[in-house]
Amino acid sequence: MSRSVHPSSGRGGDSDYDGGVAAARALFSETIKPDAVFCANDQIAFGLMDVVRLEARLRIPEDVAVIGFDDVPESSWLSYRLTTFRQDPLTMALRAVELMERRLENPAAPPGYERVIPELIIRQSFRP
Repeated sequence: MSRSVHPSSGRGGDSDYDGGVAAARALFSETIKPDAVFCANDQIAFGLMDVVRLEARLRIPEDVAVIGFDDVPESSWLSYRLTTFRQDPLTMALRAVELMERRLENPAAPPGYERVIPELIIRQSFRP
């Protein structure tokens, strides 16, 4: 069975729990409700998940799959079990320092960049 995709976006005031609550209320007040949501960070995902379960009365992941970004400790809590992307802040910091050191050694060199690929941590908020 093929499903049509209806992209939608919801935005709260901030990138925190309350922002996730506001975004979820906007998203789930629409006629066409999403069956999957990617949140810019885990805090937004927590607010969204609480609204989905408690106000919209939908099940995660059966009715709505949710993915976050950051893998904060609360992501593994039993009430969330959030599928998320884990960033490695130590690797990011070390690479940033390396870039700054290279720039100091050779200020005329073209700007450099580093790519740090996050790791997908699959938990119970997502269904393949």
